[in-house]
Amino acid sequence: MTTKNGYKYLIEAKPINTDLEVKLNDGALNQIKGVFRLGDAREQYNGGIATDGWRWIFVNKHSEVTHDLRIDTDWEIISQLLKGEEKIPMNPQEEITNRFYRWYIAVLRGGEYKDKDGKKKKIASSGCLVNSILHVSSEEDRESIAQTVMDRLIFIKFLQTKGIITEDVLSYISSLSDENLNAKLMQLFFDVMSTPNNERDAVDKKFEDIPYLNGSLFIRTKPEMENPYRIKAEVLQDTINLLDSFRFIHTEKGTNKSTLDPEILGYILTSTHDISNNFVFYKI
Repeated sequence: MTTKNGYKYLIEAKPINTDLEVKLNDGALNQIKGVFRLGDAREQYNGGIATDGWRWIFVNKHSEVTHDLRIDTDWEIISQLLKGEEKIPMNPQEEITNRFYRWYIAVLRGGEYKDKDGKKKKIASSGCLVNSILHVSSEEDRESIAQTVMDRLIFIKFLQTKGIITEDVLSYISSLSDENLNAKLMQLFFDVMSTPNNERDAVDKKFEDIPYLNGSLFIRTKPEMENPYRIKAEVLQDTINLLDSFRFIHTEKGTNKSTLDPEILGYILTSTHDISNNFVFYKI
């Protein structure tokens, strides 16, 4: 079912007076929840409904019951939900993830997003990270470099939140002038993060205690080796501002907190421990 506002419901309808919560495979509520355990269903539908015509149970994409209503006493609310005038509440972590993702795309390629106060903002294509990679003529190479830089910064932000990196190196880098900013960023990426501690030359004091990461995330990519690039300071500062508006919270297995969408983080952790199932973003 699709509302006039484009809101899509998955509906499981049963005969009147059917026990919608019966603990069987063909129980209406169990069927709806089961479907939403599949990734495809969460992408196709905004929510689900189990009903016998009189009782209407609304479920969000995370298989959580949000409304349990009766047509004789709650028709106005049911009507608003069916028309799409009132929407099924989103899981809080999903809302945060969506906001982060929209902001992430805007910083990377330009577009609209909402800031930490919920205000609508827009980044022009000319001011996005991809188009702020200087001295690189190939758009494909700029895309690759911008994506790689963004991924590294996100991972560093995670390490800072976990206390693995004790200094706030992102804020430090953000405060530097254009020339120094780029030099320090390259030093952090390549002379520190990808170099064993006992093999490092003299590095910035802010970086001295950062541990060595034995992975490919901080090894120069082919476009980086072929293009001695720089990044516009103000755009990099915008990128760090994005990251400073969110924080990573580690969650142990067995908690009921949702993980950050792997669509965002999956490619960041290609060469490190698979920790994407153990932390989430929380808005500060």
